[in-house]
Amino acid sequence: MKTKKVEVRTYITKCYCEKCGAEMKMLPYVLCTAPPMYPYECPECGHRENSFKKSGELEYEEIPIS
Repeated sequence: MKTKKVEVRTYITKCYCEKCGAEMKMLPYVLCTAPPMYPYECPECGHRENSFKKSGELEYEEIPIS
């Protein structure tokens, strides 16, 4: 088997309030749906929302070598 190294960019997912624009805080529980949903609350205005994205989750993008 051959191995090959690839360069990647790393991103961190952050969720922001749709009402005031502040960064949302993830609540300490997960909703039992498939796939799971994560509840968030805005520390500024108190707006609550659920998302399939988990705050602080890492995402990677492969960079093509030219």
